[in-house]
Amino acid sequence: TTYTYNTTDNRLDPSSGTDLSATWEFAGVGGTEKFSKYILDSRHFWPWKWGTVFSAHGQLGYVHDLGGDSEDVPIDERFFLGGIYSLRGFESREVGPRDEFGDFIGGDTEAYFNFEYIFPLVKDLGLKGVTFFDVGNTWNSEDFWGEDDDAFASWRYSAGAGIRWLSPMGPMRFEYGFNLDARDYEDNGKFDFMIGRFF
Repeated sequence: TTYTYNTTDNRLDPSSGTDLSATWEFAGVGGTEKFSKYILDSRHFWPWKWGTVFSAHGQLGYVHDLGGDSEDVPIDERFFLGGIYSLRGFESREVGPRDEFGDFIGGDTEAYFNFEYIFPLVKDLGLKGVTFFDVGNTWNSEDFWGEDDDAFASWRYSAGAGIRWLSPMGPMRFEYGFNLDARDYEDNGKFDFMIGRFF
């Protein structure tokens, strides 16, 4: 079930307004998987001078097994961050908890935020530039609330820039993000490309 509230002026390339959604997914009747998943998503756009736009996006999520044990949540329902849809500058789905073998296992709790400044490059062609700052992570709830780990100290950060084109085929994004706190197993940055909604 999803509830939405949208006041943006353009669904593909908004420059003002708010887009809010709250999603609840329940799996527990007639199946082997029994879990409940909650996601809050918020996007805001503020027009400024010379056709520029400030935007902010945030998403919070939590999933748990109906028996109360987050470890029993199916791995494909857990939260993975990284990539153009969440934390740019990181490989897709490679931000979050790992097991003893170094494999990413996803978290039951997520929080991430994206901040952007968008400016026109060639207005007649629908060509724009963007600078951005992303922050967030995924955790297992016992780590997030536990005394041994400070979840807020484990936020991951990235920043970068890119070009966006409102092409005849749809919105295109070409963006490069710098991993601001790269770990030994991570690259210092990553290029991303996609066709679809800008933000």
